[in-house]
Amino acid sequence: MYHIKQDARSQRSAKAIIEGLESCLEKKSISIITVSEVCAACAVGRATFYRLFDNLTDVLSYQCENIMRHISNKLNQGDYTVREACIYMVREWMRHVNLMKALVEGQHMDILYEATFKHKDLIQIHASKYRTVTEDDVTFLLDFLSATLPLGLMIWYRSGKKETAEELSQKMKMSHLFIGKLL
Repeated sequence: MYHIKQDARSQRSAKAIIEGLESCLEKKSISIITVSEVCAACAVGRATFYRLFDNLTDVLSYQCENIMRHISNKLNQGDYTVREACIYMVREWMRHVNLMKALVEGQHMDILYEATFKHKDLIQIHASKYRTVTEDDVTFLLDFLSATLPLGLMIWYRSGKKETAEELSQKMKMSHLFIGKLL
């Protein structure tokens, strides 16, 4: 669990820790990075680290939350189609390759799912346009789509990060259509 207050000092320290972890991830896998290495990389003391985070996994969780908050704010400011919103979301996550590396290699994709799930209101706004869908169906759809983004990004990362955001979004769409035809 992370414990970051809203004061400027805590925010600066948390940002520095994120940057320190990202710096370490350029050289090593998350599984062998230590808190001491992150603190050395960002010039933040261990006491400050443990005041804000319980462990490195919490730093990943906090960064995922920040990214989803940024995506949510951006999408709430504009009039995006569902397709445009999905492509934007995929593109934003693709920009964070070291974070994706840590999530995939450290088997922490649940963190991305949780961050996506917490911001499922983005999807709900678009789903509410379809009046024939029941509330239970919308809830299931939101859960399903919250899991689709992390799964698609994990496959993208493991497959060598070859696709663009548009191509990956299209593959995810085709997968959903194929599943629909199978059922």
